[in-house]
Amino acid sequence: AGVGREFGFAPNPSAISDYGADFFLEGVPVDFKFRLGRKPPYLVSYGALVMFVTVSGDNGVWDAGLWTPPHTGARAELKSWRDPEIRWLFRGQPVPDNPLLRMPGDELAVVFGQPTAEQRMTELLRRSTGRVVSAYVLGTVGMIHRVGQPLREAVGSLAEEGIVVLGYPERGMAETLRLPRPRPGEYVSVRLLRVGAGYDDGPVVELAGARWAVAGPDDPVESVHDLLDVLWLSRRGTSGG
Repeated sequence: AGVGREFGFAPNPSAISDYGADFFLEGVPVDFKFRLGRKPPYLVSYGALVMFVTVSGDNGVWDAGLWTPPHTGARAELKSWRDPEIRWLFRGQPVPDNPLLRMPGDELAVVFGQPTAEQRMTELLRRSTGRVVSAYVLGTVGMIHRVGQPLREAVGSLAEEGIVVLGYPERGMAETLRLPRPRPGEYVSVRLLRVGAGYDDGPVVELAGARWAVAGPDDPVESVHDLLDVLWLSRRGTSGG
């Protein structure tokens, strides 16, 4: 199972879909199930411990739990989330924001219509200013596993449009500018405007000897390429590559 590879669990090479364990955890066979929505479950096990995750797009939450079937080696069915054999690990956790799910279809077509990974990432970050974009979403758009190099190229392209990409090391700067605070593996793009000492229309940060504020839609575009030397992303790469 993909979740087993992601967390380094020992795989079960003989696993068959919906029959048998997907991986082993500390030597214990585990069957993994994923369900969309919180409707009444219908999970089947043939004796293995079941780890399940449910995601509700309507409510924006996810749950995870363990279900211990009552009979080892025999078919068992889970039909209610109130089953006493369920041990909940997480309940009602917020689903990380995914800008792709909120983007209109015509804009998605433009993003995915770009010919290279770097251009698709550039287009996504251009259209998602002020919102968190994870490395996983960037990888989805770029259709690649390691996002580091194409993301650095996207950062350089966006700088000519006045857009910087803030990562986890710039979380304090993002907070000062009243933007979402990126966690490790997350990024926030924002277009900046150079302002004078008397500017009082919003928060300001000082970079490269100048004062910068979040630009509005009617503000002029100014290259911020000189700021790349003081921003983490352009100097050290990313967690994705």
